[in-house]
Amino acid sequence: MTRKIAKSVICGTALALCATSPTWAQSTAVDALLNQARYWQERGQQSRMNEAYRRVLDVDPDNAEAKRALNRRQESPTPTPVRAAKPASLASSSRRAPSTAPTPVPYRPSASERAGQERAAGFDALGKSDLSGAKRRFDSALALIPNDADTLGGLGIVALRRGEFANARDLLTRASRDGNAARWSDALASASFYAESAEARRLLAIGQAGQAASIAERLVASGQGDEAVAYGLLADIYETQGRYAEAARASRQALAVPGAAAELSGQLETNAARQEALAAWTAGDSTTAERLFQRAMLTYTQDPWIRYEFGRFLLSQNRRSEANALMQSLTGFTDPDHLFAAALLAERLDKPDMARQLVERIPEAERSAEMQGFALGVAAQRAIERAVSLADGGQALQASAGLRQIGANTGLPPERRAEIAGALYDIGDLQGASSLASELMTSPLNAAEAYEPLVRILAGTGQPGAAQAAIRRASSLATGSPADAAIMRRMNGFLVTEQADRLRKEGRYAEAFDVLQAGWSSAPGNNAILVSLGQLYQAGAMEQQATQTYRLVLQSDGENMAALMGLIDTASTAGDFDSARAALRQAERLAPDDYNVYLAGARFHAARGDNGDQRRYLERARELYMAQHGISGGAFGHGNPFATMQTTNPFATQRSVNPFDPASLSAAGKVAAPVQFGSPPTPIMQEPSPEAFSNYAGTPFNTIRPASPNMSLPMSAATPRWNAFGESGTTLSSQTIGSDPVLASIAAEIDTLRRENGTMVEVDTHYRERSGEKGLSQLAELGLDAAISTDFAEGRIAARAKAISIDAGTPEYNSLLGFGRNGLLQARGIIAEEEAELIDAGPQHASGVAVSVKYKSDIVEVDVGSTPLGFDHVEVQGGVAVTPRLSPYSSGRLWFERRPVTDSVLSYAGTYDPVTGEEWGSVMRTGGGASFAQERNGSGFYADVSYFEMDGRDVRNNNRLQANAGGYLQAMGTANSVLTVGINGNYQAYANNQNNFTFGHGGYFSPQHFLSVSLPVRYRYEKNALEVTGHLSPGYQSYEQDAEPFYPTDPAAQGELDALSMLNSDVTAYHDASSETGFGINLGGSFWYDLNGQTRIGGELDLNTFGEYNEVKTVFGLKQSLGAK
Repeated sequence: MTRKIAKSVICGTALALCATSPTWAQSTAVDALLNQARYWQERGQQSRMNEAYRRVLDVDPDNAEAKRALNRRQESPTPTPVRAAKPASLASSSRRAPSTAPTPVPYRPSASERAGQERAAGFDALGKSDLSGAKRRFDSALALIPNDADTLGGLGIVALRRGEFANARDLLTRASRDGNAARWSDALASASFYAESAEARRLLAIGQAGQAASIAERLVASGQGDEAVAYGLLADIYETQGRYAEAARASRQALAVPGAAAELSGQLETNAARQEALAAWTAGDSTTAERLFQRAMLTYTQDPWIRYEFGRFLLSQNRRSEANALMQSLTGFTDPDHLFAAALLAERLDKPDMARQLVERIPEAERSAEMQGFALGVAAQRAIERAVSLADGGQALQASAGLRQIGANTGLPPERRAEIAGALYDIGDLQGASSLASELMTSPLNAAEAYEPLVRILAGTGQPGAAQAAIRRASSLATGSPADAAIMRRMNGFLVTEQADRLRKEGRYAEAFDVLQAGWSSAPGNNAILVSLGQLYQAGAMEQQATQTYRLVLQSDGENMAALMGLIDTASTAGDFDSARAALRQAERLAPDDYNVYLAGARFHAARGDNGDQRRYLERARELYMAQHGISGGAFGHGNPFATMQTTNPFATQRSVNPFDPASLSAAGKVAAPVQFGSPPTPIMQEPSPEAFSNYAGTPFNTIRPASPNMSLPMSAATPRWNAFGESGTTLSSQTIGSDPVLASIAAEIDTLRRENGTMVEVDTHYRERSGEKGLSQLAELGLDAAISTDFAEGRIAARAKAISIDAGTPEYNSLLGFGRNGLLQARGIIAEEEAELIDAGPQHASGVAVSVKYKSDIVEVDVGSTPLGFDHVEVQGGVAVTPRLSPYSSGRLWFERRPVTDSVLSYAGTYDPVTGEEWGSVMRTGGGASFAQERNGSGFYADVSYFEMDGRDVRNNNRLQANAGGYLQAMGTANSVLTVGINGNYQAYANNQNNFTFGHGGYFSPQHFLSVSLPVRYRYEKNALEVTGHLSPGYQSYEQDAEPFYPTDPAAQGELDALSMLNSDVTAYHDASSETGFGINLGGSFWYDLNGQTRIGGELDLNTFGEYNEVKTVFGLKQSLGAK
């Protein structure tokens, strides 16, 4: 609501008409009566002529022509009557002849005569200020003689006297064109002046201040009409435009016009004083402005509008108590203007009830149209607040219906209807908001601020052209005040950020940056642009710049929710938990009922590894979302469990940097990284190595993990606006949790936390089959794994038992030659030239139960257990790993472990030499390594290096060096799926070849050189209860294995074999060397389904052909969470 425009022009118009209009009417009436008298004289109608002249003297007693005519009539001699001859007697005359004289006919005046009479009567009434009688007479005359110039002129004077300036101008123009133009020139000039003044006032009232100013400037430049009135009008228009210095000069020029009416001069003086104070305020000279306001109040104690403007000034200085006192001083008056000014100030003080009461004190008959509109607007504002409260309480449909009904009231001020449109937009009724905004754009509004909700709606609903048109209209109304300047910055920011966000979502980052930079140049200080820039930095993996940009916003506006939400995520990802916690507390204080705040809090606690608080925040977010959208289902706790709030701005002390200079942002503070919310975590590529499917009866510690934690929670920026008012008419209360995308995402996260953090029982069966020579390298493994786990000391502790049965079959005759010491028996037979009797090894089989205990947190992993109890030889196994985060997107890993080698029955369980009965095998590998991984936006690279030593019972010691590296890109990503492609290279080198089954060998693949290069492709799909993954890694491998002695740990047997081989070349003492190069592939997938939030079933299938053998592995499992759902 703007200040009520001063009435200087209206007063000046009324005063000018009172001073001049009777004179014009008198001279014009005399001329018309004289013409009428001459008319009757020419026709010999003396009595009618005399009547007309007498009327002239009534109007103008000193009229010379009328006096001469009447005096001449009185001075003329009376003629002597002629005596007639004596007539004959009547009787005789009558007898002689009948009389033939015609009967006299009564005189009937012509239409022209009657029109003249009516015209004369009209001028007579006009001279007596009987405007209604004059108009009636002139209308009668015009009906008799249309387009009569004198009659049109008379009607023009009547319209002028009534203030109907445009009509007066038209009538007088017609009279001048068809009659004596000079006679009407003064009246026409006055009518034209005031008609244009009235048009300027009309344009000003409907918000067309620019056109109004053009008319007023033309009136001033013409020098015609009342100059004081023209300057006063121009001053009022300039003030409305915020051109306060020019307004003050115009008011002073009006005062300088000689002969200005006293009432007009008094109004102009107060206007000038107020305008000079406003000019100083706008120029930023607060000290001078306050001094001028105070002096004006002392000088013009009865002017309410100086006090009103001073109150606005005090509010801009955050001096609310003084502004309130000023408003209270206005309430002591009883006239409409003082009460209205007090009401306007009360509204600015956020006291709508007091504003309503003040307006109600103004008698209905004394309220202007502006006052009536304000009263309706105050009532509408209360209705808006009630509707928003309904929406916050989950009754969005009822709120929308109420707001639409209020917005349809065309009797409301357009500015208030624009606020209603904004409220509709805020509660999610995009269709209703857009429709009302489009309707309001068909007619101009009166203030720049009124266009702000319209620009926001039009830009937000994909109508940039209409939004730009609204900004242009607002610009024509904007004053030079700081408030209007801020409004224009915000509106331009809406348009710029919408365009930039669209480009960002399309991946056109460079174009989006250019748009934002151009917007910032034209509107520096616009926080909406900075928030959009922060989001762009996040999307472009410029995490440090994103964090600092959000800090810049919060430095000037500590209550900016978008920046707070962004900082919560980036600081959490960077590990700057103090900053993230401060931002979260501020957001909770500002919006305690916004479910998005609690989703951000859940992400914060997920980054900290605090699963309990993460779950509580998720449950609170679900409760708020369901309440706000009228969705029923489930009982949630009441009250806010997160009451630790902070009331000050924790970001106010941050130093300023240039947000569009990434270098300065990089140097400004801690690194923060964007988190990929709302999509499944990207799998890290695993190398296709010979040991890819070796099962060590415990989790291996050399698995490379993503650098960023998996926090796939819904985020407000990534969640489409929920529109409850679509054309389908579906009500929110009818929706189920499963069909609502936000609720489904929250429920999935809660279920995941329940599975991962509550007590859980896991049971699965697995089957592994490895190709190879029967009884030797061939392997079939069947297992049943059962585990129970629960929360413990910021992590989870689990106890596991794994029943396992492994079988290689029974070696056939040819295979026996390479098993144990049977080769020595064959060599002796060759030398003795007799058939050797090889000793049967029997079935190669073992079974047992491996037990272990494991603890795992975000940083540390420790486990200890045994190889299967039931194997002939049982070993202790276990490991420890530390996984530090090195940067927002990178992590390292150090591990040390001792695990069994599970390539074969020999390497895993050990076996017995059928010749001597000695046990050998049961190989364990002991060592560790380090890895590094970095991932951004689903793409990354990794590398690791490790070293292990292998030892077993009567097995030659060995060692292995391995290096692995690769990279991957996210080729496709949606809300439910992700596809990555990459490249991987793996190198291994063993000290000696243990891939044999004679005594002293370990029975595991151990090439001296192994190199593979593959192209891994991975796919992951998650939706509701279903999770599916798949991977395919085609590639090439090359390896070589050295020749090795048959019995490396039995010098006597090996010595005998060496000697026998010298006696006969058919005797072999060494395993042959070998090499191979070719194609390999690793492929597989998994399928898991959540039955009810507590039970998951599924399975896995993998095939690997890298290495010397082909291996297939299948898993079928069930995971059951315990406790209440």
